[in-house]
Amino acid sequence: MGVLLTGFAMDETDKTDPLSPSELDERIRGARERAGLDRKPVEPSSTHTGAAGRGLNAAIEFVVATLVGTGLGYGLGLLLGGKVIGLIIGMAVGFAAGIRGMMRMLTPTDGENEDRGR
Repeated sequence: MGVLLTGFAMDETDKTDPLSPSELDERIRGARERAGLDRKPVEPSSTHTGAAGRGLNAAIEFVVATLVGTGLGYGLGLLLGGKVIGLIIGMAVGFAAGIRGMMRMLTPTDGENEDRGR
């Protein structure tokens, strides 16, 4: 007499002893190795960023610093009554901050001089 379980018929003679947890773990580990699933993931290194990544990061920092400086200068100009002068001064300060940030980011540093100037 067979038992129907999710579409599979099972006779009394088909029963096998269940695997122990250690045997099951060993079989799963072997199958993962054969399938190539147990490779160690490559972790990106923050110290070895490519030149394109550093350049893009520097460009984004420059643009953001310029926009923030321009916005703050415009807002300060509105408060003080000279929005054009505030806009120009804010843009100049933002531009200078962007250049400083870019130079700091792209200048190679030694391990011991890394904290200098911050």
